[in-house]
Amino acid sequence: MTAKIEPYNDAIGNSIRNVLFIFQLASPVPAETVFELGKGEIHDRLKVKLPKTSLHKQQNMVVVEGGSLATEESVTGYKFERFGQRGDISLGLNVLSTQISIVCGEYTRWDTVRASVEDVLKTLSEWIHQHEIKVNAFTLQYLDEFKVTFEAGASRTLEDLFNVDSPYLVRNFAELDQEFHSHHGYFKNPEFDIEGRLLNNVNVGANRSFDGDSTTVQIQMIHRYDAKAVLELVDTDGGLSSLLAGAFEYLHQENKQIIGSLLTEPVKELIKLDSRRT
Repeated sequence: MTAKIEPYNDAIGNSIRNVLFIFQLASPVPAETVFELGKGEIHDRLKVKLPKTSLHKQQNMVVVEGGSLATEESVTGYKFERFGQRGDISLGLNVLSTQISIVCGEYTRWDTVRASVEDVLKTLSEWIHQHEIKVNAFTLQYLDEFKVTFEAGASRTLEDLFNVDSPYLVRNFAELDQEFHSHHGYFKNPEFDIEGRLLNNVNVGANRSFDGDSTTVQIQMIHRYDAKAVLELVDTDGGLSSLLAGAFEYLHQENKQIIGSLLTEPVKELIKLDSRRT
């Protein structure tokens, strides 16, 4: 290996910057329903776990007097967040009229992330049950990051990081010594008990430092499943419904298979891929 490769959290050999769970609501909830989370018992319980709260705002273009355009800001939801030592979100909940998302920014093991998601959903479950909130699509998104530093006089290509035979990368990446972006997307049939289809998007971005000695590589993988049926988000105990729990396990393994195909064997050993994503 002619390049030094450092995963995002080099201290524990972990390349995962964050994991995002998105639940697309089958029917949008009214704004006043979302605004219920701005106060009350559920708000207080969420704030204990996720102490920084803020409004989710959206910028809209509107026509004003005289026909000119102006920007109007509207409140569309609530955020509840907890930050880690790096200054990144360690755990966050975002509730909008059309979707609920949970981001986990401190990844050590899949089981730990799942437990964090379950804990947030259970805190929110009374509100979910009260308003009969269901989903018809869901997404698991991973963001991995590496810093690649090249030895003096060495090739600046990324062959030490990426498997040249991976089907998910632009074919000429091994010939490139500059920045590049690769996007690969495809549909497939799932192997779990929810009728619908899965869209996998694999985005790879390589950005060279100003001095040219290092490259920051981000791998974003988005696994979105569109269901033909309306699904329960949580079970009666408030945890993730059994159907969705099984589906997310499948998406997790899908992610593991793709990242395993992208990376070289030494890099997979560096980040302990098999043990961290089992």
